[in-house]
Amino acid sequence: MNLNVQMMQDPEMDMVLWSSFVEGDRNAFEQLYRSHVRRLANYGMRFTGDKEEIMGFIHDLFLSLYINRQRLIGVRNVAAYLTIRMRNIIIDKYRKESRMMHTDNMSPFEKMYDAWDNTSIP
Repeated sequence: MNLNVQMMQDPEMDMVLWSSFVEGDRNAFEQLYRSHVRRLANYGMRFTGDKEEIMGFIHDLFLSLYINRQRLIGVRNVAAYLTIRMRNIIIDKYRKESRMMHTDNMSPFEKMYDAWDNTSIP
């Protein structure tokens, strides 16, 4: 059996890798990435069919993990944690895009009117 597939299916091995990663082991970080990237990409496909965008989300996720690794001590289920973090990154991006699209589609009058305090208008 392929070692990467086996690691992905073994929560105990994930926890060993996670602990090593939190302590600064770059090899453990790489193994975590390799063992979860395919599953996270498949999960991301539920939200968008854009493979490049999905890989961008995954890279953002792992960059964030690496930067904040010392705060990740309490993680108990690596696969669930990564999936939730991935979902939150995707949702945050679409929320930002939605707000930008809504603001960009408004006419200059609507933008100005929204800025006024409606309670002061008789």
